[in-house]
Amino acid sequence: MNGFECVCSPGFMGKTCNTSVDLCKSEQCFNGGTCAYEPTKGHTCLCDAGFTGLHCEVEVCTNTSCKNNASCTVFPGGVKCNCSIGFSGPHCEDSIDSCRDVTCANGGTCKDLINSFECLCLPGYYGDHCNKMIDFCRFSPCQHGGTCLNNGTGFECRCLIGYYGNKCEKEIEICQTYPCSNGATCISDGKQFYCKCPLGFSGQRCSEGRLSKKIVLCLFIEKQHTSKHC
Repeated sequence: MNGFECVCSPGFMGKTCNTSVDLCKSEQCFNGGTCAYEPTKGHTCLCDAGFTGLHCEVEVCTNTSCKNNASCTVFPGGVKCNCSIGFSGPHCEDSIDSCRDVTCANGGTCKDLINSFECLCLPGYYGDHCNKMIDFCRFSPCQHGGTCLNNGTGFECRCLIGYYGNKCEKEIEICQTYPCSNGATCISDGKQFYCKCPLGFSGQRCSEGRLSKKIVLCLFIEKQHTSKHC
C-alpha cells in the first residue's frame, strides 16, 4: 500500500486536514441570530431575545414581545399579542386615536387619552363636548334691581338710575349730579333731594324766576349800596 488518507474532523479539510472550513457559510440563522462554530459541537445559532430553535426560527414570548401591558400567546408559527383596550398593532405598539370621530363644540380642543378623550373647553363653556354655556347670571349677582347679561366669559350688570359698579353695588350721591339751578343748595336724604332756592327763584330745581326785573334790580342796588333802599 502506498500513501495514506486522513479522515478529517468537522470543520477541516485537505490531505492532511490542515485547512479549516467555515461551516457557517452554508448555514443560515433567522431573526437576527448569529452563527458560531465549535469543533466539538459544530455550528450553533445564537438567537436574539424572543427567538429559539436550531436556526432561531421559533418565536417565543418575552417581557418585550408585546407593548402596553398586552398579553402574549404562543401558537404554531409565532406569537400573538392580545392588546389592552385603546391599543393596536402586531405588538400593541400603536395607541388608538380616540379623538378621530370626536367634535368638541364652541372652539374646544380634543385631547386623546387611553381608550377615552377629553374636550378642553374655552372659558365660558363646559360639558363632555363643550356644548354647554356657563350661566354666570345664575345666582343673580347684580344688586339694587340691576339686570344681568351673560356674555359667555362672565357677566355684565346694567344698573338702574342712581347706582353703579360691577354689580351695581354703589349708590350715586344724587347731589353730585348738580340737579339744582341758579346757585341753589342741594339737600339729599340718600333717596330724594330738594333744592334750597336763592332769593328770586323757585321751582323743584330753582329754575323758575318769581320776582319782577324791577324788584331784582332793586335788590341788586341794595346789595351794592347798603345805605340805599328801594
